[in-house]
Amino acid sequence: MVAIREKLPRLLRSVVTTWLVTAAGIAVTTLVIGKIQSFTHPENISVLYLLVILGSAIAFGPYPSIFAALASVAVYDYYFVDPYGSLDPGDADAWLEILLFLIVAI
Repeated sequence: MVAIREKLPRLLRSVVTTWLVTAAGIAVTTLVIGKIQSFTHPENISVLYLLVILGSAIAFGPYPSIFAALASVAVYDYYFVDPYGSLDPGDADAWLEILLFLIVAI
């Protein structure tokens, strides 16, 4: 059985491209969450970041997916969690989210 990583075009397998694609996925997901939250305020919308984390883990391996997990938590906390503009994962839900994202990444 051939791994998915082996089927990717050579350009997508380069180290820089894997990190850029992962970062772009986080950026697009952040924009989507921002648009959704302008209409409604769902409780667990941060779960959308799991699509990027899981896709990165499958396509590029553990290191870009761990980056995706940590960056997703940081971006979500900075832009969508009150107080806005801070990186304070103070409550237990935020720590549980970090742990869940890292488990999926690995």
